Amino acid sequence: MQLQLNINDFKANIFLELLEVFKKDNLVTDYKVINTYNEYENEIIDDLKSLHLSIQEDGQMTDKFIEINDLK
Repeated sequence: MQLQLNINDFKANIFLELLEVFKKDNLVTDYKVINTYNEYENEIIDDLKSLHLSIQEDGQMTDKFIEINDLK
């Protein structure tokens, strides 16, 4: 049997822990996490990866940080 679920990122860790419990009890044989993003989200992820590489190559360490809230 196969089951597909769309889970809120906030609740994903709890759900993955529950899946591990089910796996240990042989209620679930195996599971796979599949991340699917739309075209816009893929562009943002690619930009962030490029930014990360750029900062590693040319950046300087500072005490500043960026906090991003309300990601959906």
